[in-house]
Amino acid sequence: MERGNRRSLVLTAVVALTAVVAASCTSGGAKSSASTSSAPTTTASAAGSTTTVAPPTVGSQVRAVALSALSVVDQTQAFALIGPRYYYATGAVGVAETVDGGAHWTAVATQQALKPLSYESGLVFATAERGWAWQAGPSAGGTDAPAPTTQPLMTTDDGGHTWKAVPAITGVEQVLPVGQSVWVVTQSPPAPVATAPVVLWTSSDGGATWARSTPAPPPVRSLVRVTASTAYGIGGSGIVTTTDGGASWSTVGTVPCPNPTAGPPLPLLSAGGVGDLWLLCSGQPGAGNQAKQVYRSSDGGASWHLAASVPLGGAAPGGSTPAVGKISGGGYVQQLTALSPERAVLALDRGGLFETVDGGVHWMAVGPGADVAVVSVTSAGVGLALLDGAPWRTTDGVHWTPVG
Repeated sequence: MERGNRRSLVLTAVVALTAVVAASCTSGGAKSSASTSSAPTTTASAAGSTTTVAPPTVGSQVRAVALSALSVVDQTQAFALIGPRYYYATGAVGVAETVDGGAHWTAVATQQALKPLSYESGLVFATAERGWAWQAGPSAGGTDAPAPTTQPLMTTDDGGHTWKAVPAITGVEQVLPVGQSVWVVTQSPPAPVATAPVVLWTSSDGGATWARSTPAPPPVRSLVRVTASTAYGIGGSGIVTTTDGGASWSTVGTVPCPNPTAGPPLPLLSAGGVGDLWLLCSGQPGAGNQAKQVYRSSDGGASWHLAASVPLGGAAPGGSTPAVGKISGGGYVQQLTALSPERAVLALDRGGLFETVDGGVHWMAVGPGADVAVVSVTSAGVGLALLDGAPWRTTDGVHWTPVG
């Protein structure tokens, strides 16, 4: 199950999951889309300090290179925000939909419909009609995450054509739907991410009405839901869980990452089922590389074993753990999505997309390496990935093929 949404995000739930659109440069950046009157255009400085995507018109065709914050509904339908991800960029300028598995994308909403969204934004659709968008905060992941936001949750019930704000719900970190049950995790600025108090908003009617959960959960991030009542998260340096829909929480174990509260980057948690947890620790990125450790738990986080590790400069994140298994040292961690005790998908900026089918010991590249990797995979294994704007598709979470 996807760690949702920062980079979701992305996370998770599904989060997340998101990409920056940059012009081609000598260092191998993502290609920019052609400038036309009907499709979004992208521009970027050589230093990457400014990135823009021109707003589309509703009904116009959108090139996949201009998409971010992908959310898959089924084998043919998915939604995405039009626009770049990073906080120094212009933010979402619209919403696009595909009904042919990612081959073609059409704008269904413009920037005006999404106001006041800006900066790095998240998107989750639970059905073909019902979805949520938000400006992501710092636990969305990454070293350059923006400050917590006071912008409200945005919701749609007509497939993204119209949006309305939920004024009471601001500072959104994650949106986690399971059937008609929807959770929204919020955090108020300007507290540090790892220890900041959070608020859990819950809905039992698909988001029509909301209630603030009491008592409040412990400071938690990277929350993942495996059923309507069971969830796991990282609370400070411990793993916390609820089995009664958030009415009560308990700490079941510790986070094995070195300095788990000292990020960014902060650890990412995902779940392949009840009790089956995946934890990804990462070091400070640099020069296109990042140390990584993948830990696995089969008892809900009470105990962990190291499945894979790659050091950077002779040391794994925060220590001297030697290389274990096979995982790329290249690329920066963006999103981890567990699908089962054996299968998971890992998206890396400046690295591309990787998958494992042996419980996280060996990670294999999917398609070409990519500066930008955006991915969304459902719990059934149906997914799309945008690798530098090129769409790839899977129906089982294992076998990926280029679209078109």
